[in-house]
Amino acid sequence: MLMKALNIFEVAKNNKAFRRILMSGNNSQFGVMSLKPDEEIEQGIFNVDKIFIVARGQGRVKIGKEEASLEEGSVVLIKSGKKHNLYNEAKEGDLKLIVIYAPAVYPDEPTHSKRDRAIVDPFSTHGGV
Repeated sequence: MLMKALNIFEVAKNNKAFRRILMSGNNSQFGVMSLKPDEEIEQGIFNVDKIFIVARGQGRVKIGKEEASLEEGSVVLIKSGKKHNLYNEAKEGDLKLIVIYAPAVYPDEPTHSKRDRAIVDPFSTHGGV
């Protein structure tokens, strides 16, 4: 398929999987994530830039020693090599995210229904989320 057009905010809001990659290019890819209440993406340091956009919900991001609250419409860039984590601190309601990876991390269009599957993903050359 050469082109796919979609409403990314609607896809993100309706996503039930922990992570679902939607499109991959030569140097980047993007997908959607859904974090359950009190769930996190898993702290780590990765060799890719990540951009997270909050489609629904509220959360918190930590990059190095800095922390910030996230809400619908928030955008955060995590540069390659920075220790980071992202949390859904809500007691109810999933945190719905759009995520962009550069360079691409995963093979075309994988879906990880649960966080534990995503963290030990054998296809990832970068490990983790």
